[in-house]
Parts: sequence; C-alpha cells; structure tokens
Amino acid sequence: MGEFTSESLRQRADRLDVLAHAVTEANWSEFSMRVPVEPERDADCVLSSAARELRAYATLLEQQASAVPDKWAMVPREPTNEMCGAPDSVWHPEARKIWQQMFDAAPQPKVRP
Repeated sequence: MGEFTSESLRQRADRLDVLAHAVTEANWSEFSMRVPVEPERDADCVLSSAARELRAYATLLEQQASAVPDKWAMVPREPTNEMCGAPDSVWHPEARKIWQQMFDAAPQPKVRP
C-alpha cells in the first residue's frame, strides 16, 4: 500500500468507487476487515491510504505552485512555431539563439536533496 504510482492510484480509486457504491446499496460486507489484513481490499486500509495519498498530492501541488516565482511563467525549453511567428515551419535562426540566451541568463532552480 506504500506505493505512490499512477497505477496504484487508479487501483485505489477503483476500490473507492466500489466502497462508495456499497454505501449507497447498504452493502456493509464491503467494509469487513480480514485477518490477515488485505490492504488492497479492507476498507479501513483503502480509505487511510487514499487520505495519505491525497495529502501527498496536495503537498506536491503546493511545491509545484511555489516553484515558479511571482511575475514569472513556465515556458517550453525551446520556442514553439507559434511563439516564433512561423507556424509549421523551422524557427528563425535568431529566435533559437535569443531563446537560449534567455534560458542561460535565468536563475537556475534549486536542487532538492
């Protein structure tokens, strides 16, 4: 239950749907706890895991939001055709050079341990 992957999140979301449906149908057998524990099935484990993952996701969103300073914007690594004013064509040679100079001059992100 400790994994935090897209697949584990999808599996837990599916189980949460089953539990939600069980509540509407008053199917309380879905809420039984097994001995030994079945972390992917037992409602208490599934709900607790979902709460932990939601908190981790909230933290991730907060970190991403704070990664871009005020009055800054995230931009692609290289200019798009639309940004260079040349749809569906190769960038103007100067556009790539200027874009690279801007990236080189920009503050580098802090590396987290």
